[in-house]
Amino acid sequence: MHSLFGDSGKSVLRGGFALTNDYYGQALAVDWDLNNTLGFTSNYTTPANTFDTVPSAAHPLAPLFTGFNQDVRSLPKVVVPGSLVFPLSQPLDFGGRIETSVDSNLHAPKEYVWNLTYERQMRAGTTLSVSYIGRMARSLLARRDATAFNDVRDPKSGMDWYTAATMLEKQRQKGVDTSQIATIPFFENLFPAGMAAIFNNC
Repeated sequence: MHSLFGDSGKSVLRGGFALTNDYYGQALAVDWDLNNTLGFTSNYTTPANTFDTVPSAAHPLAPLFTGFNQDVRSLPKVVVPGSLVFPLSQPLDFGGRIETSVDSNLHAPKEYVWNLTYERQMRAGTTLSVSYIGRMARSLLARRDATAFNDVRDPKSGMDWYTAATMLEKQRQKGVDTSQIATIPFFENLFPAGMAAIFNNC
């Protein structure tokens, strides 16, 4: 190895490694306090699909906007928050709410940092220095949508979710009554009660 390291005392190898943890508790508490919908604040959000563009008994038209000083508490289907009870919870009424929560398996992210340096004294008073610095992390914090649609495939029919949903949406756009919608294998195979149970819960 003389050609690489040279004479004695002319080369040196240095290396280092560090494992650090991210202290995320304070930032997480502030974020939770400012952005959560359950826990430390009392508020009400009208669930999605409460109103419609075509009036019906189940989904009437939304109230008209009359001005920036409009009394929103008197609008239909608005529930005025009462006394704050911890932990705050929402009623099980199938409302299309968007909630925020924290993963119960959350733990401190870990970061691994390492470096390796090779130096060699060259001719004419010059020095060659080569370094490598690496960094890797595990369990980093990230926001995710726990109910995002996955492109699930029905093994029996081979139809995936997006194909089935597109077929259903096209029938909705044509104004087909829910009782007249043609059966779709995806829903019939993956849901025990078929599409009827889905529409009854909508």
